[in-house]
Amino acid sequence: MAGQLGQIDQIDETNLAITLRNTAPQPLSTEPDGVDPARHPRLRRWMEMDEQTITGAEDGIMTNGAWQALEGGIEVQFGAGDYRTGDYWLIPARAADGEIEWPPYAVPNLSPIAQPAPGVQHHYCRLAVIQLVERERLDVIGDCRRIFCPLVDVRCATKALHVVGTSWRNDDIFRIQGAAVELRMTLDEAPDPLSISDASVMVSLEMPFMVNNQAVPGAFVTVQLDGDVALDPAEPRTIVWRFQPATTPGAVDLRPGFVGVRGQALAAVAVTRTLANRITVTLRGSRIWRTGRDGIKHLDGQALGVPGLRTDKKTPCTALVFPSGDDARASDFQSWFFIGAAEQPAGPLQVKEVRFLGPNRNLVREPVAVPLPEGESINVSPAGKPRFIELAFNRPFLKDRWDQAPLPAVLVFGRQPVSIALDAVVDEQTVRLVVTNPEVLTVGSWRLVVQGDPSAGVPTPPLTADDGTALDGDYNGQPGGNFGFGFTVD
Repeated sequence: MAGQLGQIDQIDETNLAITLRNTAPQPLSTEPDGVDPARHPRLRRWMEMDEQTITGAEDGIMTNGAWQALEGGIEVQFGAGDYRTGDYWLIPARAADGEIEWPPYAVPNLSPIAQPAPGVQHHYCRLAVIQLVERERLDVIGDCRRIFCPLVDVRCATKALHVVGTSWRNDDIFRIQGAAVELRMTLDEAPDPLSISDASVMVSLEMPFMVNNQAVPGAFVTVQLDGDVALDPAEPRTIVWRFQPATTPGAVDLRPGFVGVRGQALAAVAVTRTLANRITVTLRGSRIWRTGRDGIKHLDGQALGVPGLRTDKKTPCTALVFPSGDDARASDFQSWFFIGAAEQPAGPLQVKEVRFLGPNRNLVREPVAVPLPEGESINVSPAGKPRFIELAFNRPFLKDRWDQAPLPAVLVFGRQPVSIALDAVVDEQTVRLVVTNPEVLTVGSWRLVVQGDPSAGVPTPPLTADDGTALDGDYNGQPGGNFGFGFTVD
């Protein structure tokens, strides 16, 4: 039994007081009477008939493997085992014949069968390591559970689609030119076109709540934007959502200087939390799928947030980790960005520097600033024959334009194209190309061309990461025009 075992000395029924003998156990508290009422002590009477043969101790009655008398000729024997507080046994007896009911219920019962304690069987396992802090709260300092997902999820965990990139930076400023908006989301595999619709790709706008053409501080309204969504025919892995506002009065316009609904407008919107327009993009993982030989894959779109910086390199933001996924059969992808009159890098995407690297990725000559003066050329000596060519841009670009095949860049000897491939995207503004067969770099004139004009049958040009501006290859300050860089080997 739990607690301490003592003997009663006397009972005061008038004052409802019980006094234990001097051989009683240690006091329960330091109070004068040895009892702390705040701990709600309970006194339970133990009925012992044979006081001459059984002696109680402070911790209870000691037992051993021998038969021990209880009363009425009933004896019990405890075998080896694990006994816990609260274990009990019931011994039914019949007054008519003096027999007790105990397996095997024989009369007389000369070979009783040992029985476990009845009642609820409790099973225990380690759940956690906890710490009592200032005797007020419990803090979990270690989780001892061995958590595993359902078998159906284990079977499907590796069979999922994942988001590998977007045309915007999460929690950053998205510059919009004109009223139309195009958002691009790239997966690691092409989804079923049937699964791409306004039910699986949803874009919403959160904007200040207007009263009498004035924004109410801290109050926002959210509207679901009705855009056209489909897969990019040139890149089936990329989902494209396009928004083209209606020309009727009261239509929503997403341009930075004009955001309104139901005819109300907010001019010169500043991108702050108190007065901002936020776009939230949601891909429903359970509604986007791909069917293949290994069955149906759904989108595992969970993208974890990590500390990051916006394009200005100084404003903290929440960046997302790609590719998405947490080994789930299906989960939603969600990302957001702000639109408004925010400061952005001036001008379109341009190449600002070309670097030639050797087999060990070491510079074989000084970096070349571009564009070159009219009539000037660059010579690379045979001793410094390049294996890699790095292009440094003035603005961050979309990585997926370099991951696709064919590359938006080509190396030409005379009029003969030479095979090059993507070695790495060094950072958000630098790409490294590799000459797949360096032996072809023979004496003569070479030219590296980066696609800037979109046209049928050619790779799509590089775009900026924040607003999707195309490459300005001819340096006229406007998107468009192929970038060309000539050099010679002698």
